Order: sequence, then structure tokens, then C-alpha cells
Amino acid sequence: MNKIIVIKYGGSVLDSENENEKNLILKDIGALKKKGFKIVLVHGGSRHIDKIMEKSGLIIKKVDGKRVTDGKTLEILDKCLASLNSEIVTSLNKYGIQATGFHGISGGIVCAKKENTGSLGFVGDVSHIDVDKIKATLNTCVPVISPLGFQKTDGQQFNINADDVAVAVAVSLMADFFILMTDVNGVLNNGEIVPVLTPEKVKKYKSEQIVSGGMIPKLDACVKAVNSNVGRAIIIRGGPETLLKAVEPTQIIGTTIIKETSRILNKLQNELVAR
Repeated sequence: MNKIIVIKYGGSVLDSENENEKNLILKDIGALKKKGFKIVLVHGGSRHIDKIMEKSGLIIKKVDGKRVTDGKTLEILDKCLASLNSEIVTSLNKYGIQATGFHGISGGIVCAKKENTGSLGFVGDVSHIDVDKIKATLNTCVPVISPLGFQKTDGQQFNINADDVAVAVAVSLMADFFILMTDVNGVLNNGEIVPVLTPEKVKKYKSEQIVSGGMIPKLDACVKAVNSNVGRAIIIRGGPETLLKAVEPTQIIGTTIIKETSRILNKLQNELVAR
């Protein structure tokens, strides 16, 4: 099997103090590896960074979900994300899952450019993903990538939204699955989980304000993925066995975004609605 899964690992799962919950998720990643999937993890760390900034007496300011990043904040980001990256790699290795960490300029994976407005400080957008470096380790290891990019011309580091990094990696690898592990069970409409969405349906949900807040950038990332030849994008709550269920061809968990709803997905959606 050569199927590739890119997982955005963040939210309450990454920040949880419940080590048992984290360990069960790591075991699921190991189970997927044993089944022959090639897996890439892109991690966040926003809540960790918030805590450290608060302890340091620094003001936390975000615009449209992006952290305003001055020099001091960038230093904290660098140290915090490097520590998290190392922690995740160590935990995976502990469970017999070979992993390799890629962080910032030393990792050399995420090339960046300054974001368009220029008003957020050291905040950037992804300009390029070094796919060759990822592929060089993908057969034997789980690459673990932090959302800190660097500018090739001068090595300047930039803080980048982790969802944006994750989708850029998924698109660059033409992944079969792009999975966003988050704090909610999926996209909700009138309190019910929406099992399947297409890009057209996402546009409708946004215009009718069925979705709002932090769900919008996640859905935008998913739409970008499936419009760029990624097989499926899936939004799930991080938890034991959710990853295993998400990649099963005959199951839908959370919300699946796909370019065109296939016969199988339509059948599964109808079955779920009928329950």
C-alpha cells in the first residue's frame, strides 16, 4: 500500500494532559503504519504558546486567527514549537514508530514568504514545501513537521498557521487523505454532524453562516486540498480510534470533504441519515 495520510495534529489532543488519550492516538498511528499507510504529521501548538506568553507578561493578539508576531514572540514560538516537535517524535519512537522531526530553518521543509498585509510582524505564508526531503523519510519514518517556515533568501523565520502548512504538505504530496484533528466532532448544521460536503456545499454553508469562526479556515483548507487532487479531507475530533475509522472506505466519521460525492459516499450518507 502506498496511500499517504497527512494529519494536522493539534487542538485539545495536543494540549491534553491526559497522557492515556495521547498514547492511544499514537498507537492508532502505529496501527496505520503497520497497515502500510505512509503518514506525515503537522503539529500546532497555539495553546502552549499562549500559556508561555501569559507567563512572560506578553500581550496575545490575533487577527483572523493569525498571531501577531513580534521578535520576542517569534523567539517563544521557535523554542516552544521545537520542544513540541521533539516531544512528539520521542513519544512516537517510544511506541516503536520511527519518526523524524523537521522544525524551522534546521528542518528545511517549509519555505515561506511574508504574508500579504505586512501588518502582522513575522507572520508568513507557505511559498514552497520541500517534498523531496519528506519523501526521503516517508517509507521508513513518520515525518513530524512544525509550522515555522523560513525565507530562502536570508533565512528569516516566519510563524505560519499550522492548518495552512498541513494542507500545503498534503497538496505537495498529492495525499490520499488530509485529516484535521480538532476539538469538535465535525461540521454541524442545526446541531447535527454533516457527514459529507463538497466545495460547492461549503461555499453555501459559509454564505448562509451555517459555519463560522475557526471552522471557516479549516473548511477552506479542506476545499483547497480536494480541489488540488487530494483524495479526501476529513475533520474529526481527536480521540482513540477516530483515525482508524476515518480511513475506512465503508465508514464516515466526522465530516468528509470530497470534490464530488461518489456513489459509495452517497450510500453511506443516506444510511447515516436514516439511522
